[in-house]
Amino acid sequence: MRVTYESEADLFNERSVFKAISKAWGGDCIKLKPFFVADAAVCREGNVVAFVEVKCRTITRCRFPTYLISLHKLNELSFLSAFSGIPAVIVVKWSDEIGWWTVPKSLEDCEVIMGGTNKRNDPQDQEPVAMIPIEKFKTI
Repeated sequence: MRVTYESEADLFNERSVFKAISKAWGGDCIKLKPFFVADAAVCREGNVVAFVEVKCRTITRCRFPTYLISLHKLNELSFLSAFSGIPAVIVVKWSDEIGWWTVPKSLEDCEVIMGGTNKRNDPQDQEPVAMIPIEKFKTI
């Protein structure tokens, strides 16, 4: 089984993003079980209206022209959305703002490269990744 790198600080940051989502979108952001494809479900009156994957970064939004994310993660979120008919959304908390992007059915506007993080010295962190143009993200 793969190692989990989620810390208490990560969970604290995630909860702060859940609060921002709830306030902005008018619903309850409910944490989903570990290793589910999305971090949370946004619910209104008991109905799931969106699946959310939260990412927290320590850099500003405009530090890089693109946002890098696992192609596997996007594929799983896209499948979840297509199967359920409910939008899947990537929400990124940068150091200066929070932005969101709805996962599309295909990645026409995104470059796909080999990449990933090197900071953990884990070879499983290198994989195909999508480079989402920063201007595609809407601000919460």
